[in-house]
Amino acid sequence: MIVLLATIFNTVVITVIARRLLGVAVGWPRTLFLSAIATLAAFSPLGQILEWIGIQTVENGVTHPLAATMVALLYGAWVLVFLISILAVAEAVFPTGSVAGPVELIRGLPSWLRRVRRYLSILSIAARHGLIRFLSRSAPAVAGGSRTRRDTATSLREALTEGGVTFVKLGQSLASRPDLLPRRYVEELSRLHSQVPAEPWPAVHRTLREELGREPGEVFADVDPLPLAAASVGQVHTATLVSGEPVVVKIQRTGAHGLVRSDLDIINHLAALTERRAAWARRLGTKDLAAGFHRSLDEELDYRVELHNLTTLRGSDMVVIPRAFPDQSTHRVLTMEQLHGVPLTSAAQEIADLSPEIRVELAESLVDVVMQQIFVDGIFHADLHGGNVLLLTDGRLGLLDFGSVGRMDRGLLWCRYCWPSTGRTAPRRQNGSQRCWKHPKT
Repeated sequence: MIVLLATIFNTVVITVIARRLLGVAVGWPRTLFLSAIATLAAFSPLGQILEWIGIQTVENGVTHPLAATMVALLYGAWVLVFLISILAVAEAVFPTGSVAGPVELIRGLPSWLRRVRRYLSILSIAARHGLIRFLSRSAPAVAGGSRTRRDTATSLREALTEGGVTFVKLGQSLASRPDLLPRRYVEELSRLHSQVPAEPWPAVHRTLREELGREPGEVFADVDPLPLAAASVGQVHTATLVSGEPVVVKIQRTGAHGLVRSDLDIINHLAALTERRAAWARRLGTKDLAAGFHRSLDEELDYRVELHNLTTLRGSDMVVIPRAFPDQSTHRVLTMEQLHGVPLTSAAQEIADLSPEIRVELAESLVDVVMQQIFVDGIFHADLHGGNVLLLTDGRLGLLDFGSVGRMDRGLLWCRYCWPSTGRTAPRRQNGSQRCWKHPKT
């Protein structure tokens, strides 16, 4: 009992002294733990040292009390110096707060187990589709022959589809990067823009009820249970408001938010792993690609961001941006004006039926709107691909999916009077001024 009490007392004393001498807020748990270990480990060597220098014997005990006290104090000082050194190294390598404590570890164990199961599931999907070999150090960026490349691209698309929400979105993002992937891969991954399995209607109905806080029938006169389109994070259903206005309702998939969070951790880890192991990944910069994808998907998970983007972006007479309905929109539900048309990715016949003059006019109108968003408004659609552009039945174009937008530095913008479509040349900025030197009142 005396030894135990002495150990506790010494541990507390050493802990307080060590924290004060170290001069940083070292965590109490690690300091107490190391102090207890140091105290217990120091008892036995101290007795042996006293016997070795002859001031303590087994038969007579301590023969020189004053000398024994001085040696014990010196010994304790060295133990304290050693403890502070260990604490300093531990704090430098693992700062206080960077490693979860016992309570946090126990609380986080269920989520950690879920992440492990998900990670194993992703690796299993990759293995079933023959993609594990691309993690080897000597693996090529893409398969060699055209047939092998086609098969590999199909396997990649199927694996991403099976992986779920986040990986489908990753495939869609890669499909917009012909600068990184061969044409065959881009074509195959582009199918993910419109060929994503839909969520069953009961789950969609439950989400609507939870988000709107009431039965969907109190907000919508009717909602078509069959989706108009299914994307990675959500799907779109046609509906009619109780006021009689036709709308489309974008509804986030059940559990998408939690699944995306864990999947983003896995994607970041896999990106870092492939960049360490494979030369092709280092050339592509997979870690930076994963980080950018992470940031963009964070915004898309909150439909209130897209609602704000809808009210900020501008279209034109020939390029329509749908009107939003804030009162019928929430974090996971977005209600907007219904546009009737066909996505450009599946409108080959409709485009072929247009005259060359109309096709040129539509293309120029789309470029005009995009350039105006970038250089005049300073906010632009950052996910513009064929699946997000509709050829409307009235001959105009419509833009969709505003979850990801880009913003320009104000110093790079042109004034509206210098807009290229007017035939004028865009002026240069003078001395970094935010005003146009040619039209200073703008």
